[in-house]
Amino acid sequence: MNRFLAIAAIIVCAASSVTAQKKTKFSADQKEVLSVVFNMFEGMRKADTTGYHKMFTPNAQLHTVMDREAGKESLRSDDMTKFFEAMAKPREVMYDEPLWDIRVEIDGRLAQVWTKYAFFAGDKFSHCGVDAFLLFKDKDGNWKIFELVDTRHFGEENCNLPKKFLRALSDL
Repeated sequence: MNRFLAIAAIIVCAASSVTAQKKTKFSADQKEVLSVVFNMFEGMRKADTTGYHKMFTPNAQLHTVMDREAGKESLRSDDMTKFFEAMAKPREVMYDEPLWDIRVEIDGRLAQVWTKYAFFAGDKFSHCGVDAFLLFKDKDGNWKIFELVDTRHFGEENCNLPKKFLRALSDL
């Protein structure tokens, strides 16, 4: 009987943990930071680089940690100009990068967003990983991305994709 109660308690705790995770509440300040991230991805879906430029500082950095082959991780730094050009190129399919498991930390004029993502070209899954955004609140009170680092894992078997993705603040 004690064993049954222990198992039942574990199940209840696990279920409440999952429920708590789904009910994550963000403060108004956190939502302000997240709006920059979601707007950036909306710009990517629409291939709108004008919108992209507004969300980054002039000297923003872009880095990727990849693991294409077992044991061969690499750190790659990309030029933001090339990134903007790649996003602006006409394409037949929409690029989409939905998010989940989002965390936001703010200390004064510095913010960090850490989130899991999946990247799709049209309906085709490409890769998943974590996006880590560092943002700075400028003198006009606008949050700007000054560094974006992502990890990339290829193959759905290397990703634990959720049933529901987040694509806008209204999805929170």
